[in-house]
Amino acid sequence: GVARPLFLVPLASLAILPVSSLSLCSSPPASLSLPSSSGLVWQKAGLVPREREMAHSLRALRTLTRNARESRARRTTNLPVAANIASGAEVTSESMSTGTASFDVIEKTKEFIAKGAGYYSFPDESLYDNDFVFKAKIVGPLNKKDYIYTMKMLKPHTAMESLEPNAFGFSVDPENPLRVFFFLRVTGKHTKPWTYAGAGFAEPIDSTNVEAKLPPEVGVAEFTPEGKCKFYSVGNVVYPFEGNSGGLGAIFGLFVSIGRADVVKPAADNDNIRAFFDWFAHTVPGSFGYLRTNSEEIPRWFKNLQEKHSLK
Repeated sequence: GVARPLFLVPLASLAILPVSSLSLCSSPPASLSLPSSSGLVWQKAGLVPREREMAHSLRALRTLTRNARESRARRTTNLPVAANIASGAEVTSESMSTGTASFDVIEKTKEFIAKGAGYYSFPDESLYDNDFVFKAKIVGPLNKKDYIYTMKMLKPHTAMESLEPNAFGFSVDPENPLRVFFFLRVTGKHTKPWTYAGAGFAEPIDSTNVEAKLPPEVGVAEFTPEGKCKFYSVGNVVYPFEGNSGGLGAIFGLFVSIGRADVVKPAADNDNIRAFFDWFAHTVPGSFGYLRTNSEEIPRWFKNLQEKHSLK
């Protein structure tokens, strides 16, 4: 068969492996954890300050807590209430951003997915905070400069006709009004050659006319009080039994869905190969996208979280 050069390995940088493969990956940042039920209980009190003020007795407080617990199964029905805190509630949980939001964080998230993320269009750099970080289970952390460079190198939207995120289920984190969780179910048709590396380093993948259908994945976007995206993560597959990507999401899933699992297999299986090609990408500008930002260039706020939680 045709030899597949190892320059293809860095493309696994934006892949998200299924649960069975997570032993190969570093742990996700603490910010990716959904709020606990206990956190939700107290947030219920915070979300309805008038009722909280009326809780003049222990009995009233117990009633409020009981009602909050009973609503856990109907959490999505509380989205309009949760979204209201975006206009004035303080950030009370451990957070990457501090302050309040004076904008609709769900609409801001939709805008960033469509115009800033780099999957569905070239990234709009004005939507990023200077201390932006991208972090997934294999790739990252990537700072603003390295993430934008990597997405301009990969540019999947130039090869996939009607590449769409099909985002749904947007939910403001009740413990942080500047953070939004959401789901993606990415689709697109590979109708044009896919040039995903620098000239001379990789041959474009000829169009296959295959419909890419990725499974549902969870994403996270967090903003500064000024409305700039400070943290972004996608590809965290939660139901791998849909689509044609073998249960994989993000860039990894796109390659698998068009029949090119061989492109990303080596990097998914070997930490040393990933490290070598990340070194190569940084050493030879214009060759490939990055897997990780050099340590000294990772924003301090994110390094502090890594150190506090012993994460890579």
